Amino acid sequence: QAAEKQYALTKRELWPTVMLTSRAGKQDEASYIGSESNNYMVGVQLNVPLYDDGLNRANVKKAQADIDLAKQKTRSLELDLNKRTRTTYAQLQTIRQNKEALANAIEAASIAFVYTRKEFDVGTKTTFDLLNTEQKLLDVQTQKTVNDQDEVVFVYQLLDQMGRLNNLVPVQTAQQVNNE
Repeated sequence: QAAEKQYALTKRELWPTVMLTSRAGKQDEASYIGSESNNYMVGVQLNVPLYDDGLNRANVKKAQADIDLAKQKTRSLELDLNKRTRTTYAQLQTIRQNKEALANAIEAASIAFVYTRKEFDVGTKTTFDLLNTEQKLLDVQTQKTVNDQDEVVFVYQLLDQMGRLNNLVPVQTAQQVNNE
């Protein structure tokens, strides 16, 4: 928008300009009694840019190039944001698909831990086997927690990239924060 406004201003430099001036005055001279003069003047001046060595035309072309550059930057930013949004959405979908697999893995690791403990109580498994099975259960539970956290982060990233995050967060002024 700024580049387009500058372009419009630059084009106006090529327009002719008209100036209207006026002056009124009254003069009394002390040397002569009753000597008085009234002066009035009206003037019109028309300026037409005829020859400025191509400066105005060059300024117009530069302003047009600035508009084109701004449009290219805007388009590039739009494409980048679109790409990041699609990537974030794909990552979110992957995490959501992993939920069921992680739930199944936790269930399997829990069952394995229960049976390893029973075998340990009977004496067919060693302490190392019991600890190893317990560690596998903890690893899968940790992965589920990380997966849940990543899901929340990706949802907020996606809302932010779509420009909807600010709508969800109430705006507080500094005075409201100080009152609380």
